[in-house]
Amino acid sequence: MKALAVASEPYIFWHGDNGGARKIIGGMPILRQYFQGVQGEIAVGQLLEEPRGNGYHVFHDIPSANGNVDHVPIGPGGVFVIETKTNSKPRARESKVIYDGKRVTVDGHSPDRDPVTQVKAAAALIDQIIQRGLTRSLPIRSVLLYVRWFVDPMPKGSDIWVMNEKTLLKWVRTSFKKVSPEDIRLAASTLEVYVRSYRGE
Repeated sequence: MKALAVASEPYIFWHGDNGGARKIIGGMPILRQYFQGVQGEIAVGQLLEEPRGNGYHVFHDIPSANGNVDHVPIGPGGVFVIETKTNSKPRARESKVIYDGKRVTVDGHSPDRDPVTQVKAAAALIDQIIQRGLTRSLPIRSVLLYVRWFVDPMPKGSDIWVMNEKTLLKWVRTSFKKVSPEDIRLAASTLEVYVRSYRGE
């Protein structure tokens, strides 16, 4: 989690008691989006510590040539490839995220970059990496996580999950346990080797 570690100081500064600093940063859209993204990443990272006690290995900020994959828990319920979204919410009215089985709309608008395509590509990458150690696929689930948003229920049989952080843990906890401890260990070890090699460690 090097990227998050580097960003931890401005994250604390953003939430500190210095109202003047908060006001200045709040007036800069790029900085505001950056700190909002950092806040979301840290919140989800902390949230995903819970599954570790239930047989999960949790990876954060996995590097790739096409951008980092935010979070990947690997455990009894399978592999969850999570892309975190921290879009700003309108303050004056209610707003929500909708996934109709093909595309996502956020407050009635389609994102500039298709998040469905993004998370499916991330899941394909993680699947490819894990197969280096297991020579086969494990059950893998693509997850789009909209932090602090209301997300409409997904269509039945959706190939990806679109939800908020509160719903995520509930679904991970209740996922059918179909992966053996040995396969979990091999998958986690393979992913760890990939991350270390990519970062030159």
